[in-house]
Amino acid sequence: MKIATRNQRLSISIHSMFVRWLGCWLFPLVLVVGLNMSSWAQDFGTATVPANGGSARSNPTGLPSSSGQVWREYDLRTYTTMMRDRDKPHQGVVDWVLRETGTDVWFTEPFGFMNADRDTLRVYHTPEMQKVVQGVVDKLVNGTKEKQVYEARLVLLANPNWRANTMPVMRSVQTQSPGISAWLLTKEQLALFGAALKQRTDYREIQAVDLVMYNGQSEFMEQVRGRNYLRDYQRVEGGWPPYLPQTAELREGYRLQISPLLSEDRSVVDVVIRCEIDQVEKINNVNLVLPLPNGQSQSAQIQVPQMSSWRLHERFRWPADQVLVLSCGVVSAPEASGNNTVAGQSGGLMGLFPSSTGQRADALLVIQHKGDASSHLGTLPVQSAGTVGAPANAATGALNSNPAVGGIGMPQGVSPLRSAPYGTGFGTPAAAGAGVTGPQLPGARSANQQPLAPSVSRGRY
Repeated sequence: MKIATRNQRLSISIHSMFVRWLGCWLFPLVLVVGLNMSSWAQDFGTATVPANGGSARSNPTGLPSSSGQVWREYDLRTYTTMMRDRDKPHQGVVDWVLRETGTDVWFTEPFGFMNADRDTLRVYHTPEMQKVVQGVVDKLVNGTKEKQVYEARLVLLANPNWRANTMPVMRSVQTQSPGISAWLLTKEQLALFGAALKQRTDYREIQAVDLVMYNGQSEFMEQVRGRNYLRDYQRVEGGWPPYLPQTAELREGYRLQISPLLSEDRSVVDVVIRCEIDQVEKINNVNLVLPLPNGQSQSAQIQVPQMSSWRLHERFRWPADQVLVLSCGVVSAPEASGNNTVAGQSGGLMGLFPSSTGQRADALLVIQHKGDASSHLGTLPVQSAGTVGAPANAATGALNSNPAVGGIGMPQGVSPLRSAPYGTGFGTPAAAGAGVTGPQLPGARSANQQPLAPSVSRGRY
């Protein structure tokens, strides 16, 4: 009995010592783990459910968070599911985020990154930057789901003095690109403006094309052709002929990209325009004298191209019920393709090439938002190329104009010109009795009647 009691005491003593030993080690371990978890939570913050229904996730471990960066995911499915015919519709979201934030913030301090697929946009950055991203996503996810129609009209005037009498009725806006001028007009004023231009003998309307686009997506139009020329002669040692001609190819033509973004209330349109023009003005022939191995010489000729190029990459923002008019300055004049190929017969801007004669003209690009594509089914106008303006007759109203000197006068009294629905007409005659008084340019206003920024141009991206 004494032995059993002694063994029991020994067992209780050992058990008590083990519990005390375990407690000495376990309590600090739990304390350290708890402090580390608290520190991790402070470092990475709490994931927030975005307003558009994005899912919340914990921040990845090990990422720098010195500026309070947070991880957020934005649900894009409402926006991308309507574009099953496009390969990467989420690229439009990424592009507009970069246009709004700039690119430097993603490659400098503070640390941040962005990644997107068709369903989700993932962003790791500061809360301030997350607000900017949220604003862009809201315009796309909560904005219009219908395809939109934008009209791009290209007009040429041989003499830039058309500006002489139009400045009082055009609201000039600042631009960032050298040589580019921009104005805003109401659609009624555009009809009057177009009618006045058509009276000039140097007026040419090259093309008018309706672009049917999803909100936030980009459309590319390109027409490029190659021109071969003799660049050089390469000497052949011990062979015949002693020189081989070396040819090269020049690429000339037009590249146009338009990326529009409507506000949620459809009152303001934001458009990025990128245009590139390369033109071969002429090929200069240069005579050469090439020495031959027998001591004689051979006459040859090489060609040196003379080219001109023009670039536009700018972002514009204006009220959706107004029209943007851009002047590219006096540049190489486009001409419609005269060949019988598919490219030559294609409509719109795809049938344009730089002038083979190197002619110059003042190019006007008119861009306007015309509304939902569903409201234009079967009514989208097909414009012919190369329309040459002629003096207006009595039915189009009396306008003080002298095409010989390029003067454009203002209408006297009430003009019988008005814009067609959605501004599809460019100087369209109205029915008898319907008229628009002389243009008065109101200040650009948004839906809440607050003035827009002084400059319509938003710079480049």
